[in-house]
Amino acid sequence: MRTRRASIRYADGKTYDDKFVFGIFLGNQMVGCADIIRGYPGPTTALLGLLLIAEPFQRRGIGRAAYAELENRIRAWGACDRVRIGVIETNAAVMPFWQKLGFERTWQRRPYRYGSVASECIYFEKPLQ
Repeated sequence: MRTRRASIRYADGKTYDDKFVFGIFLGNQMVGCADIIRGYPGPTTALLGLLLIAEPFQRRGIGRAAYAELENRIRAWGACDRVRIGVIETNAAVMPFWQKLGFERTWQRRPYRYGSVASECIYFEKPLQ
């Protein structure tokens, strides 16, 4: 049997200790996941890279509840005063969800390309109270 160490790339200056991946469960069933980088792109910002809820479980309040728990964990770090997200323009249907949670557009946009998808990433931020 061979083992090989996975090659993991982190955001600039970030380490394993700054990356958090969560499973989102409904009872014993995993229905989603989330990914956060602490202190990125700046030392007082938490980047929420992904909040994914499986389609059959969407529009039931699970995403809102999961985000509330994530925000509580970010606050508990005591280091971050805002949460940042990037929404791919081809997924614009999720923008109202984030805006209802208090996120506002930063008006920063960057080109996005993944496979055959060519779009733009639109950034939103929410200050933590």
